[in-house]
Amino acid sequence: LDWRMVWGTLDTDTADAEKGDPQFYNQLDDLHLYLQSELSDSARLFTVAGIEEVNFEDFSKGSIDGSYFYLNSLFLEQDLPADFQVQAGYHSPDPVHKWLQVTRSAGIESALGQDMTPQSLWIGGKWTGKNGFGIQGAAVPDLIGVESGSTDIRQITYQKDLGVPNLFSSFWYDSKNWDAELAASVNGDAFKIASSGGYTYDFKPMKAAASVGIKYTKGDDFTTYPLWDHLDKALRLSAGISLNMPVLSFDFNPGLAYQTIYYDDSVRHEMGVDAGILYKALEVFLVLTDYDLSRTVWSDTLGLETGVTLDYSGVEYTAGYTMAGFNTISGLYNNKEWNEGGVNGLFLRIKATYW
Repeated sequence: LDWRMVWGTLDTDTADAEKGDPQFYNQLDDLHLYLQSELSDSARLFTVAGIEEVNFEDFSKGSIDGSYFYLNSLFLEQDLPADFQVQAGYHSPDPVHKWLQVTRSAGIESALGQDMTPQSLWIGGKWTGKNGFGIQGAAVPDLIGVESGSTDIRQITYQKDLGVPNLFSSFWYDSKNWDAELAASVNGDAFKIASSGGYTYDFKPMKAAASVGIKYTKGDDFTTYPLWDHLDKALRLSAGISLNMPVLSFDFNPGLAYQTIYYDDSVRHEMGVDAGILYKALEVFLVLTDYDLSRTVWSDTLGLETGVTLDYSGVEYTAGYTMAGFNTISGLYNNKEWNEGGVNGLFLRIKATYW
């Protein structure tokens, strides 16, 4: 369950509501049911289904239809000898990438990301060795978002030049201190390749983590959010670092992230700074970002979020203030009315998972 509420003003002229008009937004962003059957000691059947991104006004207006109900996963997994595993089924989004994220502001985000295979039929296998290395490959008849007029539709795509389903592969290495991955895919006429690497060191009592990433995308057959992941010849470079330092009875966790995106003969610079002070189950946090450092007027692009998170009996309550569309903690960008900008106002988010 992931439920979000905000009282504030909309930071855009393109949404349904008028900019600057105080409103109350109430959104059920995620309500999923997880079911798993252990078919044997080496096989399982797993499914996730539920509701995603529904504004409560849609319920009151009676405008709920099948598009709000979401099948996240349905797949069969079989373990084989010698640390091999095969999978077949449906995933949305793909469950494959293990991208290292070191900061709350997600400057080091999933470089292949959820757009890698947003909805896909998945036939593949993987091997995970005891020495930290792993490899995975899959044939992916992909159901990918395609913009048709003003509508984002889904259609089955394939690797047109080869005449085969979309292909995905990933190589990784995990150890006590290092985490690295190289992944590539072909989706229709598009090609993506990405790599990331991270290092974590425990200084006792302080712990530091750093990571870098690079992603290249070529192909212009489809355009879904985030836009720069789908434009022809887009390149993204990212780097970040975070620290975890005990101070008396508190844990102080500052982080810094930066990424540069090259696309459509333009350059976009993003920077995020975050910090949290944690005492047992209570954390006070601050997230600050500038979406485009090259702009001369920072007030147009500056995002800020601050608040308190309480983890009580498995339920996480987060309340605070969010400004101008950078909503990592509140998650308010998921609502259709907030995609073009953001909300300036107070928010409350309740998130719980029960097994």
